[in-house]
Amino acid sequence: MPQVRTGKIEFPHLVLCFSLIFLVFATLCALAQVVPAGTPSKFAYVANQHANTISGYVIDGTTGFLTELPGSPFPAGNSPRSLSADVRGRFLYEADWYSASVSAYVINASTGALTAVPGSPFPAGAEMAAVVVHPSGKFVYAANQYDSTISAYTINPASGALIQVAGSPYGSGFWPVGLAVAPSGKFLYSANWISSSVSAFAIDSITGELTEIAGSPFPAGSEAFQVAISPSGSFAYVAAQSDTVFAYTVNNATGALTAIPGSPFAAGLGPYYAAVDPLGKFLYVANFYSSNVSGYTINQASGVLTPIPSSPFQAGVWPGGLAIEQSGRFLYTANFASDNSSGFRIDPSTGSLTVLAGSPFAAGFRPISVTTIRPDTTPPLITLSVTPNRLWPANGKMAPVVVSGQITDTESGVNTNEVGFLVSDEYGLVHPRGAISLGPGGTYSFTIMLQASRLGSDRKGRHYTVTILASDNAGNIGSQTITVIVPHDQGN
Repeated sequence: MPQVRTGKIEFPHLVLCFSLIFLVFATLCALAQVVPAGTPSKFAYVANQHANTISGYVIDGTTGFLTELPGSPFPAGNSPRSLSADVRGRFLYEADWYSASVSAYVINASTGALTAVPGSPFPAGAEMAAVVVHPSGKFVYAANQYDSTISAYTINPASGALIQVAGSPYGSGFWPVGLAVAPSGKFLYSANWISSSVSAFAIDSITGELTEIAGSPFPAGSEAFQVAISPSGSFAYVAAQSDTVFAYTVNNATGALTAIPGSPFAAGLGPYYAAVDPLGKFLYVANFYSSNVSGYTINQASGVLTPIPSSPFQAGVWPGGLAIEQSGRFLYTANFASDNSSGFRIDPSTGSLTVLAGSPFAAGFRPISVTTIRPDTTPPLITLSVTPNRLWPANGKMAPVVVSGQITDTESGVNTNEVGFLVSDEYGLVHPRGAISLGPGGTYSFTIMLQASRLGSDRKGRHYTVTILASDNAGNIGSQTITVIVPHDQGN
């Protein structure tokens, strides 16, 4: 049954937009666009582990072709092992295997050039294996493999510098080598290689502190290596060195993992990395020792994996990293033994991979990780309908109106903590407002109560305006409005 909404709520960030919507909404949305107008450039970066460099490329938005950036390769830390960028495309972070540190770079939005953040590198634990940026762009987490801990940092939003979170580092399973943050930003997961498990932590949205959740760690395959979370946050997948992919449903309230029936699913030899496409339709796994990529369709209801026809797809020699470009059209691998990156076009219907013209693209010595960025300047897409859209008779009674639609964002993702609604009318009276809970695929449906009344002198009738507001993880705010009318008479 749809949920009835009649009262007001308070939640951070959007409450200001609610109270001022008709006065400053346009200004607020403009301020959210922190990247200049125009189509932002897309960049790809490859960590060359044994060259201590990062190769940078611009991505052709039509063909997926990679053109190396001027000044590339850029100096990196000691044995760069993993790369992750914030959703606004301002900063790039790197796990330095030998120097036990996190290197940080400012990304030039126009050229893609990398410049070291003042104070970089920042201390971490022994043999840093992975780094991940929180969807909010506020925190960075790093897996210290030999210490079996996770370091947590806050990001200085002006400079990109890192400050250790209180209580960091946090204990994990034995040898954490892969990290993933749930799209909601509420949970962090680490793949623990030696203990063959996945540790799960609740993330404090204010401080970034970690608290291990009940039931953690959760069993995974032999030598669990990387975790991938679906965009809905409903499913988690772990690439394990047992040549399998372990699949789980995710409790979105607690973060707990439950094995999906039929799991584990067969993969290639030595799967190192896993990634889900932005629409949550396909999972891809880089198989290190069989030098190919396994592709699967994801059952949207159960999370069960089905191999894509023609999978696996041949890549370069020993693909250790894999990234899907933000539009979901292109996939790239970092091929450790052939010193290059393979590029593929993703068929949006079947998930099949086709090698890009010009692939593979030259990289440095022993590339191990690849990531892509595109500054997100696009607000969430909101659809909205109301039933009924006319209230009659105008008898002064409260009438239920069902509000429904869908909110999606294929770039940085919808910030599920900042989705809400507001009702107003030309009479200036107090009306319902509140938070919206999103279902699968960003769908929503709830019921509000509106009074079927209007002034007798109001020849045009009374107009209720229902506004839906949503923010994405890059801070862009979108809105959609619709009208419910109480006509002056049945014919008008």
